[in-house]
Amino acid sequence: MKLDRLQEYVTGAVILLLGIGFALYCGSLIGGGNTHTLGLIFTGILILALCISMRTSVWLLVPLCWELTGKVTALNVPLLVRDMAVLVAFGSYLIFYALKLLRAKPVFDLIDLLVIANLAYLATVFLRNPVGAKWFGSDMVGGRPYFDIFIAFLAFTVLKRAPLDLKTVRLLPLISLLGAAFVSLGSMITLVWPSTASPLGRVYSSFAPPELQSGQIINEDVIGRRPLFAVVGQRGMQLLSSYFSPFSFLSPHNPLRFFAAIAFTACILLSGFRSALFTIFVYVCLSSYFRKRKQDIIFFCLIASAFVGVAALGNGRLFTLPLSAQRALSFLPGDWDYEAVSDARSSSEWRYQMWNMVMTEEKWIKNKWLGDGFGFTRYELGIMESVQGFTTGVGQEAFLISGTYHSGPLSAIRYAGLVGLALFAPLMILLVVRAYRLIRACYGTTLFPVALFVGMPMVFAPFPFIFVAGGYDSSMAEAFFSAGLLKILERAHASLLAATETGTNVRRSILARPAGHRPGVMTHPRGRVATAQLHNTPRAGDSSPR
Repeated sequence: MKLDRLQEYVTGAVILLLGIGFALYCGSLIGGGNTHTLGLIFTGILILALCISMRTSVWLLVPLCWELTGKVTALNVPLLVRDMAVLVAFGSYLIFYALKLLRAKPVFDLIDLLVIANLAYLATVFLRNPVGAKWFGSDMVGGRPYFDIFIAFLAFTVLKRAPLDLKTVRLLPLISLLGAAFVSLGSMITLVWPSTASPLGRVYSSFAPPELQSGQIINEDVIGRRPLFAVVGQRGMQLLSSYFSPFSFLSPHNPLRFFAAIAFTACILLSGFRSALFTIFVYVCLSSYFRKRKQDIIFFCLIASAFVGVAALGNGRLFTLPLSAQRALSFLPGDWDYEAVSDARSSSEWRYQMWNMVMTEEKWIKNKWLGDGFGFTRYELGIMESVQGFTTGVGQEAFLISGTYHSGPLSAIRYAGLVGLALFAPLMILLVVRAYRLIRACYGTTLFPVALFVGMPMVFAPFPFIFVAGGYDSSMAEAFFSAGLLKILERAHASLLAATETGTNVRRSILARPAGHRPGVMTHPRGRVATAQLHNTPRAGDSSPR
């Protein structure tokens, strides 16, 4: 033994002893049948290894897992996959800042101010209406939305501090699609092989059959809708419309785009949701508009009309569409199945009736100015858990108790009052304006597809929030997450503009089309050309448009 290598020997011996001790401990857990603790330990080791390998790119876990709103059933912890991903990323960033691996401080602007204002006001709502959770044994339960919104705030905090890497930023749409593809693939497997629902549900809770999803409001669905299909259908068409001109979906020179568009549209139809079908149509129109191909919008309206005509005339004669697809198309003229039409009509009537009850009866919202918070009593929870179907009176009462009104403004008044709605509305409007400006500013650069992917849902968000099936709790969380993505894109565009102005990496920064177009330079609607600074595009060093 060499004394100068004594430290190496000691270190090796300590590691060996720790390894032996860990192996013996794991063996005792297996022998005692305590596999749950063993699973938690190995999950922790896996997460630690993942954080070490990803280093400062660990923020990618947030967009990757954002759509994973189920639980890992085997872990038996009250955290969604999304929650765990955000907490891991946030905890890693705290360590990186402590070790000075990250030093940059993000610029504070109006988005940050509105995000903090909304979060602070929700804290006052919680203090006025304290609430716990069912698994805590609290008398007042239903506090989960507070936690979800706080998780979204942590996601916003991580994303706005994410190290800027243009190559990684360009992969954001593909990364976001992976989570949606996972949930839809599992749903497709359970659709084709229903016997797999129970075993898959023991791995990921969203795949479990309804009778095993305890503690939720279960909708009676005789049509066979597949909600998880809507996730990948919307994200897929959002991705295609971001990277390619929608007109190219119909070109014989691009068969892959055509079949991909057909597949994603089929997922939407199988989901049975009319709002999802309308959403992908909006994405196609917005993509054509921002690509300065407004004439394509008229063309797609004609194509959509022809498609509906063929589906309406051929259904029941040449072919029979699934009931879920007929339900999604039932708002259009056609020879649709009576059961599908009736289900869609009763759903709309049920929604209008609920809105009328909330606005005219005093029992559902007690404090319309400051809100009642997210909680309800354990007795009311018992009513909700006894639901047999959403069309029944008991089912409607369950939605009224929980504040799930399928109306963004009404749910905002129920949870946070008119004051909360007055704070949230400016945040949504600001995100619309900033997303619109960002997409226009990125036109002609390699960031344009990413700006479309991130920006189109923000531009469209106020419409479903107000008119379709908005919810204050879910919309608040999505707004915080979207604000974080917007911050990343604004910084990426500022970096790209700075590289172009200094003459570096110009070949990599500019697309071949449109000819003669420079990044950061936009054509004014009246025909004049204005520089990026005149159109509120951030210069080098800025984090957001002014």
